[in-house]
Amino acid sequence: MVETYFACTSKGIDMGIVSGSDYTKVKSQLGLEIIQKSKYCFCENGLHAFKYGKQFEKKSIKDHLSEDNL
Repeated sequence: MVETYFACTSKGIDMGIVSGSDYTKVKSQLGLEIIQKSKYCFCENGLHAFKYGKQFEKKSIKDHLSEDNL
């Protein structure tokens, strides 16, 4: 799978990762290299978003809904 993934990115195809897991778990399962070479990586069901390994968005469901509504 990794070989095919990198073959696609080397041809200029934008690839991304979507996971319900947190960034630390995604990194341990896939490795940092694949995250850094992926155009996008969305962790925790999209609450944390990365572009080429750099975080550009972080939201908290608790902050969004409030503690009382959660």
